[in-house]
Amino acid sequence: MTVFRPNPLRKEAESLTQNTLPTIEGSYDGHRGWIYSLAVSPNLQRSGIGTALINHAEAALKAQGCMKINLQIMKGNEKVQAFYETVGYSVEEHVSMGKQIPSNIIKVDADGR
Repeated sequence: MTVFRPNPLRKEAESLTQNTLPTIEGSYDGHRGWIYSLAVSPNLQRSGIGTALINHAEAALKAQGCMKINLQIMKGNEKVQAFYETVGYSVEEHVSMGKQIPSNIIKVDADGR
């Protein structure tokens, strides 16, 4: 069950503003909650928007009965890790595994196309 989704008009608005609109995406499967993505434009970071979005997501997940929220970040991304630590998240000792599906990976050239 998806609890919250990004703004459906995000892509259109981004093209008009040349900025990423603040957005968060996550879900709750009845066992655990996940935050999949949080995005705030660099010019809006450190303004409290990211924290407000996390608080919103946590409230939505708690309302569904969620007892624990997980998220993943790439190793070495200290700036993002520090942000999540300021809002109460901590590093846990787990092995994260994944499998790429090459036929579904969109290739982007150096110009971002």
